Amino acid sequence: MLRNLIAAVTAALLAACGGGGEGGGSPIGPLSKYAGTYSFCDGAEKVTMVVTVASGGNEGTLRQQSEYFAVRGCTGAVVGLETYTNDLSLRYLSTGPATVTGYPASNSVATFTVDRIRASTPGGTTVVTGSGVSTAGGQTCITHGAGRPCLGSLAQSGGQIDVGFFFTDLALVTADATATGYERDLAFPRP
Repeated sequence: MLRNLIAAVTAALLAACGGGGEGGGSPIGPLSKYAGTYSFCDGAEKVTMVVTVASGGNEGTLRQQSEYFAVRGCTGAVVGLETYTNDLSLRYLSTGPATVTGYPASNSVATFTVDRIRASTPGGTTVVTGSGVSTAGGQTCITHGAGRPCLGSLAQSGGQIDVGFFFTDLALVTADATATGYERDLAFPRP
């Protein structure tokens, strides 16, 4: 849902082209362990998420961008860049064991210790630039090595949603909160 939140609230979004966790400052608190830069490659789209954590470690921000490459595997020239005008605000809510569906495999159901986080945004605009960017039928499209996706509206309204973050030995996993637990959204490889 983090991906969907950014898609629905801040814009349309985002295998391993590289992984993150490039340390952050030294705040102490439940979100501190997530401070860093994380990325993965999906076809010809490299998704990068940067989490910064405020002093005290209970609040922070999340900035995400997608780079679209001319060649699958996130190689060659960057032909499109998708960014957002506003970061997501993060606020720690709680930690506890929870059922997560869709990780590590799409049909998996497992229990993980999950940090519940409220993600919110004031709204904003998706900014799309690059040599592969065009317009078709009133939509902004990006032609890259894995296809030509077109984005819906670039203007996004504000909103908030509860999400879950947790680490495994292999990944930082973001998950959508559901009535009974969480559903996997994104998995960023650990370095």
